Amino acid sequence: MSNKSKVAGALFLAIASFSTNAVEKVAGWTFLASVGGSDYYSKDGSLRESKGVRSIIFQDVPATKSRDAKVLYGRFTIPLQACKDEIGQITIYELSGKVARKYDYVKGGSNVAAYIADMICLGTRMKEK
Repeated sequence: MSNKSKVAGALFLAIASFSTNAVEKVAGWTFLASVGGSDYYSKDGSLRESKGVRSIIFQDVPATKSRDAKVLYGRFTIPLQACKDEIGQITIYELSGKVARKYDYVKGGSNVAAYIADMICLGTRMKEK
């Protein structure tokens, strides 16, 4: 399975539900949420704003520590206009720049993608450079 499919699949599970239980701390990363057997973190200092789009680098860390479990990385983006309108579209990219997945966004939505987008729109819990 390609990384694109793995990232898209992992984040697809995130659309259903999420929790914020106590998790392992990762130096240089801020915990976002746990969902579908994965913990999601944003890279400290990765919050960016360019050409009307806000983004962060994230990692998807499997909760199981099996030998074949792999950490996946990506870029989570939302247009500033979607933040202002409180509705729009979220795009997840592989670090190569390929689109992994797109999600609809509504402020305050009950899935992890909306939760992360809300934080990006507010610029909270993530240190800007």
